[in-house]
Amino acid sequence: MKLSLAAVVAAAVTLAAPAAAAAQATLRITPAKPCFGTGDAVNFRGAGFTPGGVVDFTRDGEMVNADPPITALSDGTVNAGLRVFNQSGVEQRSYAATDRTNPALTAAAPVTVSELDVNMSPLNGAPTRPRRIVAVGFTGGRTLWAHIVFKGRVRNLRLGALKGDCRNLTARKRLFAADPPFGRHLIHFDTSRRFRRGDVDQRVSFNFRIFSTSNEGAAAAVAAARH
Repeated sequence: MKLSLAAVVAAAVTLAAPAAAAAQATLRITPAKPCFGTGDAVNFRGAGFTPGGVVDFTRDGEMVNADPPITALSDGTVNAGLRVFNQSGVEQRSYAATDRTNPALTAAAPVTVSELDVNMSPLNGAPTRPRRIVAVGFTGGRTLWAHIVFKGRVRNLRLGALKGDCRNLTARKRLFAADPPFGRHLIHFDTSRRFRRGDVDQRVSFNFRIFSTSNEGAAAAVAAARH
């Protein structure tokens, strides 16, 4: 059987054509940061998913609950804001997005997450003595502040610049001047220059009670309880 020249050319073109590339999903973080702190909202941007379909997110293989469900837009892109948490240290987490309609469409992105914490020492003794403050994970700003609230009045004390990818600080500061008023003081550590009432994404707070001692004119502070 003889093939016509046109048929031979068509066959050659068919054999030479590359196989269609399989559809792939992508996932990235924007803006990208080397470290996120507990309470941070991470913005995930994805593409290549089923238009209008539900996209499930997992963290290290465990499902992330989303209410309402995260769905792809009409062009197959996904925009999802998820808050991250870590109780201790600094860890790298793997977040993955999987198309519920076509589970073969999946993509992952690594996220480094730090704990959020402040250690203050000593926790008792004379309130005017300097205290060592070690803070970790305040990734929402560049400077750490202490807001000392007493009977509705606020003092804002700058502690210093946060350093490193996960925004840490070690400082030695005197939180109270001479003759501080007796009673319960609240000390809030965060990155706002001015004190903001209500919930703040990244804040560590202490109760600090100052009372008089048996020595005339002297004062002492009991152990502060972090909350």
